Amino acid sequence: MKVPLQKDQLLFRDHYSWPQVPAEDPRISGDLCDTLFEPKDGNQVLYFINKLLAAWKFDEIKYARKIEKMIKVGLPQNIGSQKDAKLWVKDHWENY
Repeated sequence: MKVPLQKDQLLFRDHYSWPQVPAEDPRISGDLCDTLFEPKDGNQVLYFINKLLAAWKFDEIKYARKIEKMIKVGLPQNIGSQKDAKLWVKDHWENY
């Protein structure tokens, strides 16, 4: 998407916690890496979705919504890092 996805565009925005996180925190800045990914934290989910949209050059909100639904209903609890979550989304894209 040309403009990053915003909090109010998330389908499940009321189901997430929204803790205060410094802008330079690795959970919401930089590249997706081995940093712990918490799918109940709205800040992390929003950051994660925007990073995937940019990396995969998706420019429609339908892709953001698909990623969010995948995280909400399918992401296994044993997925620990952002990098592992990205790989899981990629590997299960066709299943959703």
